[in-house]
Amino acid sequence: MWPSSAFGDSTGDSGHVTTAAEVLDLRQLAPEHDPSSSAPRSAGAAAAGAAVAALSGRWFLTVLYGPDRGLVLAVGNGTVLGRNQVLSDPSVSRRHLRLRQQGRRILAQDYGSTNGTYRYWHLGIWLRLRREIRLREGTLLRLGDSVLELRRRPANLVVPAPPSASSLAWSLVGSLVCVLVMAGSAAIALTTRNRGAMGIVMVAPMLTMTMMRLAPFLQRNRGGRTTGGSQWCGGPHRRGDKPGWRRGQPDPSTMLLALAARSAMLKPPEVMGSEGSAMTSGARETLAAWTSERRRRHILSLADGESLALVGKNAENALMWWCAQLLARDEVQLTELDNLLDGRVEGRSGKSRGTCGVQLFWGPRARPRTVQVLTCSNDQIPPQALSVRPAPAGAPSCSPAWWDAVRHLCRSRITARTGTSSLLEEVPDLVRFDEVTDDLDAQELRARWEKETRSLACGALSLSAVLGVGSQGQVSADLVTDGPHALLAGTTGAGKSELLISWLMQLALRHPPDRLTMVLVDYKGGAAFGPLAGLPHTAGVLTDLDPAGTQRALSSLETEVHRREKILATHGAKDVASLPPQVVVPHLVVAVDEFATLVGDHAEVLEALVRIAAQGRSLGIHLILATQRPQGAISPSIRANTSLRVCLRVLDAADSRDVLGHDGAVRLDRHPGRVMVSGAGGADPDSRILDTQVLQAPWCGSANDVQGVVDLVSRAAKGHASPWRPWAPALPSVVDEDRAIEMVRSRGADDQADRACSNQGEAGERILLALTDLPRRQTLGLWHWQVTRPLLVLGAPGTGRSTLVVSATTAALRSGRGVHLCGITPPTTSGSSEATGAVSSVRRLLTHPGVGTVVSAEDPRRLARLWGLAAGGRLGGDLMCLDNVDALIPAVDEVLGPGQGNAMLETVIRTATATGMPLLLTAPLAASTSRWAGSVGLRLILGAATSAQAALAGLPRGVLTGGLPGRGVILDGAATTACQIVLREGLPPGSDCGHRPTLRLEPLPARITWADVPDGTWAVGGDAALPITLPARASVLVVGPAGSGRSTALRALVQALPTVSLVVDDLDLADPATISQVEAALARSEVVLASASTEKVAATFRGAISTLREREALVVLWPGLRHADQAAGMSLRAATDPRAMTVPGRGVLVYRGTCLPIQIILPHPTIDDDENPSEHTV
Repeated sequence: MWPSSAFGDSTGDSGHVTTAAEVLDLRQLAPEHDPSSSAPRSAGAAAAGAAVAALSGRWFLTVLYGPDRGLVLAVGNGTVLGRNQVLSDPSVSRRHLRLRQQGRRILAQDYGSTNGTYRYWHLGIWLRLRREIRLREGTLLRLGDSVLELRRRPANLVVPAPPSASSLAWSLVGSLVCVLVMAGSAAIALTTRNRGAMGIVMVAPMLTMTMMRLAPFLQRNRGGRTTGGSQWCGGPHRRGDKPGWRRGQPDPSTMLLALAARSAMLKPPEVMGSEGSAMTSGARETLAAWTSERRRRHILSLADGESLALVGKNAENALMWWCAQLLARDEVQLTELDNLLDGRVEGRSGKSRGTCGVQLFWGPRARPRTVQVLTCSNDQIPPQALSVRPAPAGAPSCSPAWWDAVRHLCRSRITARTGTSSLLEEVPDLVRFDEVTDDLDAQELRARWEKETRSLACGALSLSAVLGVGSQGQVSADLVTDGPHALLAGTTGAGKSELLISWLMQLALRHPPDRLTMVLVDYKGGAAFGPLAGLPHTAGVLTDLDPAGTQRALSSLETEVHRREKILATHGAKDVASLPPQVVVPHLVVAVDEFATLVGDHAEVLEALVRIAAQGRSLGIHLILATQRPQGAISPSIRANTSLRVCLRVLDAADSRDVLGHDGAVRLDRHPGRVMVSGAGGADPDSRILDTQVLQAPWCGSANDVQGVVDLVSRAAKGHASPWRPWAPALPSVVDEDRAIEMVRSRGADDQADRACSNQGEAGERILLALTDLPRRQTLGLWHWQVTRPLLVLGAPGTGRSTLVVSATTAALRSGRGVHLCGITPPTTSGSSEATGAVSSVRRLLTHPGVGTVVSAEDPRRLARLWGLAAGGRLGGDLMCLDNVDALIPAVDEVLGPGQGNAMLETVIRTATATGMPLLLTAPLAASTSRWAGSVGLRLILGAATSAQAALAGLPRGVLTGGLPGRGVILDGAATTACQIVLREGLPPGSDCGHRPTLRLEPLPARITWADVPDGTWAVGGDAALPITLPARASVLVVGPAGSGRSTALRALVQALPTVSLVVDDLDLADPATISQVEAALARSEVVLASASTEKVAATFRGAISTLREREALVVLWPGLRHADQAAGMSLRAATDPRAMTVPGRGVLVYRGTCLPIQIILPHPTIDDDENPSEHTV
């Protein structure tokens, strides 16, 4: 209380009228009042009656502050104000203030009240009424703890509606255009530099128009401000204020008057009929009103079907203010889900507040529109809220009696829902699987299946399953009627996999395996669908651990679409339900967990799934696509065909809207299994209510419980036909020729199997090498290599490259072809029986008569010689196998020179392509980019199990081979085919080969004696390493460095040749007489044997040495050393073994432009071996 000395007598004749906007803060005048002490519920009828009575007079009083804030009091001649059902302030006396009307003036006098009556003066000073005073419009009076203001009855009580978005946009655009036009005109006037009257005439209208345009905005902004933080305004009514607002701030009293005026126009409830039966005639698509100040950001607009939660301490006030505007405009009917006043009273008393809200209906009676608005002051957001919005802070705080008065004035349009709203009922915390299924044993389950099979003749199959249990009971979804496809979303831990397992297990319990097939795609490592792999309905479980197998199976789905289309076309049926009873086409359910990951790894599969989504209903194919983030993963085509939407808790509101059309799923609590279903119920009109209903998904229990159900279904399925697999069996890890043919025949490809059997007896133009996987044909195939095309096999060691060479060699030998093997060496025994058998098998192959040259990189001379023969087309139709070409090329380079290995290989490939010579090459994966590999169009890739390896091998993106030995991909141009190498056991007998003799290049021995060769042999050499024969009466010059075996070669020649006239060792060191003898013998055409050092022979161009070198046979020992080529007069690289250049006796026989690699034998020892004659005449 304030001291009485602060107040003095004041008359109403004061020249200054004080407004409420000048008051700093009136909340300090009195302590807070507990709304629980507000008037009883009958006070609402009294307040409504007072509002109606206030409309009949010129003046009225409004309560700005106090327990009855927002109410109005009628002012008449002789009115006595006091505590009653309208003014319930306990500090107000029962007879507190007397009002008297004198003409157009209102006189007020305290009526002997206990606490007195005060009038606001200036600067927060209140003056006590000592005598009767005159009141002006806007005068503030304080009665006890209540502040009242005198106002005139508003001339306009039509509550405005917020402008539409389009009108606001056009208003802004129009203002902007006007400003631009005026600015342009002003710029033109200024640029003319005319300071006369014309410039003034042009500028003046522009300034006027600018002020007219800016005035409304400035007025609104000024009116939106308050002084001292007060939440109410006083003073005379200003032009531009709208009913319900005063100086831009919400004014509950004028809103109450507008509601009272509207209620006088409406029919009473008994004329309207039953409560809420009459719908409004508004044609608005949305409901829009302000929640506080008349600002654009405070407009709340809701469309049909929305469910909004207002969160914040001021949520109830904002909701009541928003609803009051709609009721004042007669646009809606309102149903209170819970009493809006109960939460306010409980909240002040310390009890749990709970959630309250309203449902609003508008539009035509045939198709009413509805929205729902809920309020909560804490973080417990109601689960049925589809969107959440914070409550604004500027909403008016009215007394409970104010809303009671609104309820009474609009009693024909406000109803209260009897009982508890079904939307707010508790959802069960746990729903066990046995609560949604029947408890059956195997025999009873089999009987149910048989009954369903008999009933299918009368109707279509129903794929119904319970997806959740809510307050209204179980909610089921049928993939046939509600689908044909379903979209399931949920974040990690929301229970997505559990719901999928429950869904699929219910389908398995309701339908036999011959009527339902399930394909499960689990891109979480197989953990989700692993327990369901044992169901007889499951055709396969595809995981991300086997991307190649997953791609293979999903590619077969497109073929399954074609197969079903052909079946329907054959029988003239529009869908699978219209097929004759004897034609059984099971429904196919494809469940994909983590669909977004699948599409990211196999983008090409999306096209097939789009076609399935478009045609699945008629073909009996259904998709259940589950993902954590549907945004970006679900294409528009698939989304258009997934009418059944199931959403567990998600983290992003956009994901919820993408699945359900609203953001209700983001508001679900963290309880696993909380789910919302959209699209279930088919044509049921109540299905719209189910879209916002919170459910609890069934839980299948532990792994043992799931396994128990799987075992039950497996026992019941005994005797039923196995489900049709939409793809062929997987390629085996090991397969021989007979088993490969049998597997192809079992899938119905008899023509391929018969052709494979017939090809075994052909001439070998086609060789069976692999069992192929043909997912787009839903079968397996046999791949025959057309031997006229070179084949390149790429793979790392241990992937089956050499095994493929052995298999191809065996097939070629059976067809009568010769075989040459490069890079394969006889393996060593490791000790085990299996290894011993494999080693002996390879050794038998290498020693087979049909096998020609077998050479490794350790013998580069023979390797280069064989490649040279192949490049010249001298191998005929023999198969040439080059194993590990990258290791063979450097060996050939050692013989022919750097870079010559690649050039020779390219020549061999070109020759094989042109002549049809069978050529099989193997190399590491990195060799795919080699220059020589570019000329080989047919390839077989092994061991490309990772993306990096596949890219290195040149495979298309996403194509992998797998990690099993022998598992590969045939790459023919851009076409790829997965395959498994066919193994072959057993060789044809060597005597029954029936093919011509095969060229065999034998290695030269490192040491050979006279006892190992026939008499008369001095050296062995050539391709076959046979004894060398010299031309008749040919002399021989042996050339070589010291220690190369020149003297030994002379002795071998002396022992081998029948007639020798002269033998001279070290002719380059002989005296002139000896040289003269040699020249004379050569002139007589006698046989002369001589030796000299390589350097001397290379540097001598006349005399006996020159004559022997140019006209007779020349034996060059150690031809790989310096000066050997100069001594021979030609290149000896092709006949030189770089790995055995210094072997004693190793050399080259040069005669008349040809060179032949040789090895000198050790001659028979004689008594003359201890002598070293420089000259010997025979």
